[in-house]
Amino acid sequence: MNIPHIPLRLFHGSALPDLTSLKIAFAQNNTPLGPGVYLTEDLLVAGCYPYRKGKIYEVEVRGNRSYVINLDEPFKKQTFEARSSIVKLLHLAKCEISFKDTLDARDIIEMTISKFTKKERNLHLAQLGIWMIFGTLRAMETSGLSDRGIQYVILEDAAIISVKPYIKQVAPTEV
Repeated sequence: MNIPHIPLRLFHGSALPDLTSLKIAFAQNNTPLGPGVYLTEDLLVAGCYPYRKGKIYEVEVRGNRSYVINLDEPFKKQTFEARSSIVKLLHLAKCEISFKDTLDARDIIEMTISKFTKKERNLHLAQLGIWMIFGTLRAMETSGLSDRGIQYVILEDAAIISVKPYIKQVAPTEV
């Protein structure tokens, strides 16, 4: 399974100029993968959000790699802990499927949408130990440059180790 090396250094763009922390409680509900702190590896994507006075922030996240779900990978390629959390989520939603090994984790998780809002689903995943989900957005969920690449969604505040303004590193030849 393709889980990134932890800790991760990612980026977050915000219209707010002086963030010192990011909290799940302030996350928007109408986001493609549900509420959480959205991060990216791509500075161009993060740069879509600061608007006039905002900033790009460098965010370090850390957690147990076993409790991460790669939404683009099949259920059978998830870690044991991630698979267990997904199965428990299905039981909470009273959803039973027998062919989960052939589906991507995202397809299985989305089967709970008739029982849970995205917010409730992400809260349940966090309660089951999942601190991060990640994957690419589907064509119907994207709105352009701001949604390209892998979206990392943090579901647990404790996973966010540091938030600081991003300072572009300038090569000596650029000075």
